[in-house]
Amino acid sequence: MPEAGSGGPDRDCRSRGGDGVIAQDFARILKTADAESAKSYQLEPAPASPGAYDRESREKSAYERGVAEGTQRARAEAADLLERQCQLLSALVQELRLTRDLWFKDAEEPIAALALAIVRKVLREQGDGLREAVVAQVREALAKVREGGPMKVLVNPGDALLLEEAREAIATSFEGRMTLQVEADPRISSGGCLVETPSRVVDARIEVQLARIAEALRQTIKT
Repeated sequence: MPEAGSGGPDRDCRSRGGDGVIAQDFARILKTADAESAKSYQLEPAPASPGAYDRESREKSAYERGVAEGTQRARAEAADLLERQCQLLSALVQELRLTRDLWFKDAEEPIAALALAIVRKVLREQGDGLREAVVAQVREALAKVREGGPMKVLVNPGDALLLEEAREAIATSFEGRMTLQVEADPRISSGGCLVETPSRVVDARIEVQLARIAEALRQTIKT
């Protein structure tokens, strides 16, 4: 009979069973090592080569340069467009001014003449009222003299009598600082007067006042 502990079937089974356990453990260790290796590979990728860095840098520089050039070109085109529009607007404004000046130049005399005709018509229609207004006209002319002494007042013959009657009242209103001499002059239109002093002449004739109105109208039209 075989001795206990000799290499019988039980020993073979135990040996085979132990080898199986060892094989399984070894396989498990290899599998774990492979998994860790794969994980390490995924977490720590291999560094890129210097050539890849250079290519990426060149591509980035080219992109940035393209953006800068495109921006600069767009700004230049916008500035050029704005300059052309400003020049066009300036030309249009100048043309409008020339057109306005030509129109006003052609219309200046007719407008002034029409205005003067209206004024003359109103003056003629005033009749006696205009002749009475000569007193106020003389007072205004004398106020511009601002000096005393003898004064000669030339008026239309139709206004002379009325002014002679008001002569003393006019002189008194200036506190007697002047003496008035009324003289009829057919060259003076009714309603106007010409005041002569030793040092100056105040022209308040209707024609002169109308001329001033006409000049004011012309200046208004021009502006």
